[in-house]
Amino acid sequence: MGVIAKPGFFFVSIKVIRIKEVLEFQIERDDKILIIASDGVWEFLPNENVMHSVIPFYENKDINGACRKLVMQSTSIWKRVFSSFLPLIKFFSLGR
Repeated sequence: MGVIAKPGFFFVSIKVIRIKEVLEFQIERDDKILIIASDGVWEFLPNENVMHSVIPFYENKDINGACRKLVMQSTSIWKRVFSSFLPLIKFFSLGR
């Protein structure tokens, strides 16, 4: 899933797919940001929140900071949502 932002950070394309698909876009002179992220980001962060988080880093030319911010935000929400879930793991001894 990805979001393409045009001038003014208006969302022009949002695509969610389950099967492998290759999309081709013509990058235009006015395009500013392309975010390609796993569902671990998009599942927990609305598109608008992602853009508002990334724009300050774009303005400061800090792409690594933008990535860290999205990872921290989505991880934080994931931990809150799944804090009540406990993993259940069972190892079986095969042939022993």
